[in-house]
Amino acid sequence: MKLTWGFSAFTVLVYYAITNLCAIRMKPGERLYPIWPAYLGLAACLTLAFFVDWEIWLTGLGLIIFGLAWRAFFNR
Repeated sequence: MKLTWGFSAFTVLVYYAITNLCAIRMKPGERLYPIWPAYLGLAACLTLAFFVDWEIWLTGLGLIIFGLAWRAFFNR
């Protein structure tokens, strides 16, 4: 059960980190809010994501790297 909770927390925090990164990359005219909450959210999500057990974040990072490599290989 701890594995399930930890992996779920890690993936949700990575998802929210990606969302904050997208908010940071928006053009100033497209933003509804100031940029500082996105930086704060990105830092908080990445920090909290690494408070799970090291096996979980190592597996999660491995899966992310595998997915990016898969995408790069098949999008050529």
